[in-house]
Amino acid sequence: RCVSPIKTTVSAKSVAMGSLTAALAVATACLVSLCSGSLQTHLSLTLDPSVVAVTFVTDTSTSGLPTCVYGTSAQYMNKKAEGTSHTYPDGGFNGSIHVVSLPYLLPLTVYYYQCEVDEAETPLFSFTSSSPKAHNTTISIVGDMGITNSAKTMELMGNDVVNGSTKLSLHVGDISYADDRVSPNSAIWDEFFSRMETTAASAPYMTGPGNHDAQYNFAAYRNRLTMPEAGNGAADAPFYYSFDFAGIHFVMMSTEHNFSRGSAQNEWLEKDLALANQNRANVPWIIVTGHRPLYCSGAAGTLLGRCTTEAEKHREAVEDLLHTYGVELYICGHNHQYERTAPVYNNTKVSDSYDNPTATTYIVNGSGGNTELEDPFFFPNPGWRMAGNGFFGYVRMEVTFTEVQAQLGVSFIRDDTGKAVDEFTITKPL
Repeated sequence: RCVSPIKTTVSAKSVAMGSLTAALAVATACLVSLCSGSLQTHLSLTLDPSVVAVTFVTDTSTSGLPTCVYGTSAQYMNKKAEGTSHTYPDGGFNGSIHVVSLPYLLPLTVYYYQCEVDEAETPLFSFTSSSPKAHNTTISIVGDMGITNSAKTMELMGNDVVNGSTKLSLHVGDISYADDRVSPNSAIWDEFFSRMETTAASAPYMTGPGNHDAQYNFAAYRNRLTMPEAGNGAADAPFYYSFDFAGIHFVMMSTEHNFSRGSAQNEWLEKDLALANQNRANVPWIIVTGHRPLYCSGAAGTLLGRCTTEAEKHREAVEDLLHTYGVELYICGHNHQYERTAPVYNNTKVSDSYDNPTATTYIVNGSGGNTELEDPFFFPNPGWRMAGNGFFGYVRMEVTFTEVQAQLGVSFIRDDTGKAVDEFTITKPL
């Protein structure tokens, strides 16, 4: 696993043959702490848990077929997969984006992979394949990141992947903040994914859109990220989806598209949650993410209406669904701070306890690093706020199962210390 990958001069084919020279060259590349040469490699889950998608980028157009070799040994990657390439013109982008699916993965197995197209080649990376079944793992969740003040958060998240603890990262919208820069601004997306490669090339990186990803009709988001689709036939279906991972059913909503009652997304959400609730014996937890808050009390968010009229509108759309189907957590961004509620329903705190709660807990997690409207201040407690701060950082979630209990241990990690400044645990009997 390369901590700061650079392009090597060793072909994927030679690594597949088990060349000692290739292995040494890759090891040397892993020691170089540079982003230059990065192909912005990132992994994503698909609707089939035995298939993972690899996306990588070249800064010029290509004519060859993108290819990845992979296997359970770095010295003998005996599987080969071919993919497709595409591009898009918005923001001045003139490179190529390559997507290769790696099929026939066994669950919870370490795989090594390396991809190439024409003369461009990724380093050798490794990842652990997923499983929908309940098992202990760690998940990182971040929002509102960009490249301005995110270096320390990226480093911590990358370290969590490199040390083998984090097996999945979620980004709840507002990814690169390229729209804050004068176009042509595609280089901001390039820089973001180069910096995130340590995190995203060795553990799946799953995203939902935010308002700052909407430029050019979400062109960069749609083309640079390979996410599953809802499959409901709606025009906005590429922006929301769900998947099972480690005993958790994740629903990645798009609050940037219509999710009001009667909308295609809202109807899809109800059907999805109903099925997930029926499958609790196999997948005990349900977590929903979106970009915009349903509950918040930050000063900037309140003054801008995000925590008042907007949040009320969003609750009108989906809160009853979350409550009816027992969603344990809703995690969002948008406000550039961290905030945690008690289990709450209908704007009323249901309990001070997270032990088998009967209502949803809401987390605002928009502290990934962007300085726009950075907000360390909060309005008086509405009665349901349990914690809040204005530090940069991310959420680390420890997923634990015993014979009798399931636990979600949630911590907010402050970027400048690497320490948790808020911690709580949701439990439920099995």
